[in-house]
Amino acid sequence: MVVCGKWLLCNIMKKINKDVHKIRKISFRAARPEVRIRHSEAGYVSPGRFFFYEGQKENVFRKRIRATVLFFFLIAAMCASLCGCGTGGIETDLSSGSAGQSAAVAEGYPEGLASETQAVSGDHDISAFLTLEDEMSLAYAKCFRIFRYRDGYALVNLCDGSRFLVVPEGQAVPEDLSQEITVLRQPVSHIYLAASAAMQMFVRMDALDCIALSGMKADQWSLPEVRDAMRKDTIRYAGRYSAPDYELILSRDCDLAIENTMIFHTPSVREQLIRTGVPVLVDHASYEPHPLGRTEWVKLYGVLTGHVQEAEQAFLQQEADVDAVLAEVEQTDGTAGQQDDETGKRSVAFFSVNSAGAVTVRKSTDYVPAMIRMAGGEYMPEELSDGSRTSTTTLQMEAFCRSARDADLLVYNGTIEGEIDSIERLLQKAPALKDFRAVKEGHVWCTSRNLYQDSMETGTIIADFHQILTDPDGSGDGLRYLRKLKNRNGIGSAS
Repeated sequence: MVVCGKWLLCNIMKKINKDVHKIRKISFRAARPEVRIRHSEAGYVSPGRFFFYEGQKENVFRKRIRATVLFFFLIAAMCASLCGCGTGGIETDLSSGSAGQSAAVAEGYPEGLASETQAVSGDHDISAFLTLEDEMSLAYAKCFRIFRYRDGYALVNLCDGSRFLVVPEGQAVPEDLSQEITVLRQPVSHIYLAASAAMQMFVRMDALDCIALSGMKADQWSLPEVRDAMRKDTIRYAGRYSAPDYELILSRDCDLAIENTMIFHTPSVREQLIRTGVPVLVDHASYEPHPLGRTEWVKLYGVLTGHVQEAEQAFLQQEADVDAVLAEVEQTDGTAGQQDDETGKRSVAFFSVNSAGAVTVRKSTDYVPAMIRMAGGEYMPEELSDGSRTSTTTLQMEAFCRSARDADLLVYNGTIEGEIDSIERLLQKAPALKDFRAVKEGHVWCTSRNLYQDSMETGTIIADFHQILTDPDGSGDGLRYLRKLKNRNGIGSAS
């Protein structure tokens, strides 16, 4: 902060110096002796060259004094703001609507979320014309809250501070509604969906007809319902999140753009959509600390599209599937722990290798490590978070080797850099992995590319993790989202 203040002062002084040099310069001989002052006395140029009037000198000194006072004022303000950043100066009650990082951490928000977003606002008193009925009950989700009012109105508050009022068809927008709240008039039926993980939620609650535009092409989707809809042209490709086709979006009467958090890397796109009259809602489901919190976002989309009951049933089905897997994990507790003497659980490193040879891993607070732990395993590297808002982080290969070399199982994330089919192919991408325990023992797996898209298959994904944890030497038959890598050259003891 002090450095910033010094930088500002230096720039102010430079501006003053430039003003001084613009002052009309007077020759020593032309100037009257009683009003001339040596320019060198002001300390700006070498002696004996130019002179300026006394009044102009006083004006320059006056500017210098103002700049100095401004500098110390800025320093005092910065110190005060730093003092206010402690936990004592932050409201930790979510219902206050002004909670910050400490509240986010205290309420169970993942660290990356807490550092750059805010706790979800509990402010629901938005209009004298709306009567609050209740707040939607959420069992796991932390990144949104929904308040329901009489006559079918609903307020959606997100963890990025954005707020949306869902106005039922035929109802009026409250006259006293703040301009900071985005109005979504039902039916919301012409959505541009760039957040691919949300698509299956619309499929499961029978609301696919609400999607008019997709951020991915037909052959990029693993969901057959979406591929069919795009082939029939009921859903059209409207460009990636970073380069949408604005003309097509407007021609299809788009009433909402649902983006994933990658949109924060291209803020100009979000601003342009809003300028053209298309509201933008950012899906933060990937920031949820619990896997079912991610799944529970189906309830939000149910409110937007008027499929509340269908969304509730879809979520309850996922919750039941997860409960069944957890019961199985509890019955086999100990079976999966033959490798790690300290924790009694096998460890899993979940990663991918990019074109530069660096390793992309999920942070410890992410939902994928949570699924691994729910399946009876331990996630490696442990305690991994850099305080940023993203759910992944990048490690240099050396750092990854130090932290994950002894992992019992390796799972390569095929959703990022593409799927691989053999240990040999993995070692071509990352030769340093040849010394990993899992490589030597042949316990290496790869995810299918639809792992991320199938957001409503949480129970099945946890069951897959549980199977490879309890039977790492097995062939992997019956798995839907994990595939054991082949060992063509007989590396280690792979089956």
